[in-house]
Amino acid sequence: MLKAKLNGSATVNYSIDWVNSVQKGSGWTFDNNIYYRTLKGDKVSALSADEWRYIVIDLSGLTNWVNYICVNPNESMYIADLQILDKDPFFSVIDKYLSAPEAATMERVGTFENVENAYKYTNTGNWWSGRLDVKTADFAGKYVSVKIYIDYSGTFILGEQAAAIGELAHVKIYNLQGEEVPALSQGVWYEVVMDYTATTPETWWSSRIEPSSTIITYLADLQILDENPHAANA
Repeated sequence: MLKAKLNGSATVNYSIDWVNSVQKGSGWTFDNNIYYRTLKGDKVSALSADEWRYIVIDLSGLTNWVNYICVNPNESMYIADLQILDKDPFFSVIDKYLSAPEAATMERVGTFENVENAYKYTNTGNWWSGRLDVKTADFAGKYVSVKIYIDYSGTFILGEQAAAIGELAHVKIYNLQGEEVPALSQGVWYEVVMDYTATTPETWWSSRIEPSSTIITYLADLQILDENPHAANA
């Protein structure tokens, strides 16, 4: 992990085993193991010329290595505070599986409305440009539980069907007392449980409101489980 700050519009490239020199964000398979963070620890999509940010390179479990980080000819960047660590000091389960690629941000907010370790997801685009991309490799054959709080009058949609959470047969919504409810309501925390034992996991989640405007959703406590934790209440 190291701190970095661009000088102007410099472009940063990375190499594995002296073979590739590819800008992060191009779809390179190694992309998922390189993260940019603010100094507070929030994951962001790019480095900045306006502020110092962290580059975190996750080499755990890999046999190949990053051989160099460079900028294009006649460009420059500032670097500082190189650290070799056993783990990402800002890691969280939500941070691992959810990312905001375009017109969206994810920010750690700590405790929100009595729920700890919450993230504020802000959608400044539409249902697609402001989506959250979801890494689903570990979801197949499992149940995925996440707490959701919508701060708007609209819907929270899942993936390829672009359907509201309450309209999907493999999704259950519970209040925090464990009672099943038909839909999300504004200004209340819920636990949403997705059953992926027989359904392909959705690769993106998003908030939707008409007309489109800045939309705020809070997320917390993402878990991958072997069974629905509320099955006994069914």
